[in-house]
Amino acid sequence: MIRDPIFAMQGWYPYDRAAAEHELSLYLKSDRTPTPAVAVIAPHAGWAYSGRTAGKVYADVVVPERVAAFCPMHRAGGPPVAVWTSGAWRTPLGDMAVDEEFTAALLKRTPLAREDFPSHLSEHAIEIHLPFIQARNAKARLAPIRLGRLRYEDCRELGQAVAETIRRAKGDTLLLASTDMSHEGDMRIVEENDRLARERVLALDAMGLMDVVEARDITMCGFIAVAVVIEAALALGATKATGLAYATSAEISGRTDYIVGYFGARLDR
Repeated sequence: MIRDPIFAMQGWYPYDRAAAEHELSLYLKSDRTPTPAVAVIAPHAGWAYSGRTAGKVYADVVVPERVAAFCPMHRAGGPPVAVWTSGAWRTPLGDMAVDEEFTAALLKRTPLAREDFPSHLSEHAIEIHLPFIQARNAKARLAPIRLGRLRYEDCRELGQAVAETIRRAKGDTLLLASTDMSHEGDMRIVEENDRLARERVLALDAMGLMDVVEARDITMCGFIAVAVVIEAALALGATKATGLAYATSAEISGRTDYIVGYFGARLDR
């Protein structure tokens, strides 16, 4: 089954290959030498808003032969852990194959995961990353996982199942948590809540992140994806997290009546 680049067609990023490659070349400029990471966290808004932040993340890491991508459920529908298991995701840069062996193994390893295609069709939060991944490794394969609301215990269980699947898989895997930060109409709230959430991420504290998001009602859409990835990364030996970039939509739009925060980080052993 082929998933078309639905959100490129809607203008979230260039549908034309040459235009996409040009924008990517600007976002991925860096003086740093990329190094392997266990996981990354990167935003998923339209490239005009989050592309610079995402680019700093992908320019900093080696993208291996497999990316296990976790994203939130922006629109209702589908199981809480929805795995696209086969075929490919088409982008302006070409098709990115789904790692069918990996997704099949994950489904066998945890009852939380379910095969599901339709819910991914309305979700932009993995698609928006794929050209960045392809620009860094044209042969990388994808394991797309869309997450609904999970308890911390479920996040931990799923993270451990993902880690075990990675340990048993052939080749290297990069974990990706796709998230934007606060969505608010007050810059003070955005800055304070995003600071609190980033602190928990950088402490590799998945439970603490979920607690502060709930206690402060932080409008961080992908905090479940980040929690799962933190738990998986810890099970794989991660010991530190490094923030790579932070920005807000106000820096692009000039609007302060509705602001979205964008954060990029890497997790390493």
